Amino acid sequence: MLYSLYIYISKPTTEQVGSFLNALANSGISITHLGKNDPPRKYDGELEEAVSQVFSGKDLTDYTFIRDKTNRLEFDFQIHHDPRWKHSTISASCPDTSILSLLVDSASQAFDLFIAVRGVLGAGKGQAWEIIHKTDRCPPELLSKFVTT
Repeated sequence: MLYSLYIYISKPTTEQVGSFLNALANSGISITHLGKNDPPRKYDGELEEAVSQVFSGKDLTDYTFIRDKTNRLEFDFQIHHDPRWKHSTISASCPDTSILSLLVDSASQAFDLFIAVRGVLGAGKGQAWEIIHKTDRCPPELLSKFVTT
């Protein structure tokens, strides 16, 4: 079974992305593939090059796809440059929930993280999402996607 993860953060800085990717590397996650298109190309560059790639797009929503082939982890950054968006997103899929928890832990240390939710890949948007992390700064429009009253 593959699990999906969505981490909603404020617009990140290059320092924050570098800190996040460095924390993942220190925990055994490696970037084997990286690119602006899915699937990403094989990658064997330095961390600084990966951070630069994340911020190299000029679209209103800038996508960067990352893969760790060994851990069967795929994740991407969706950085919104449109001022109407109040958040950016890191989404991931992996069969190992402990690796997804590692992403949340690393993100909570590196970014202004609003909310992180986990579900089952392919179960659709209407599934019961498990809230892994939530802060008081989470915008109500994000929270309302995952909490029903």
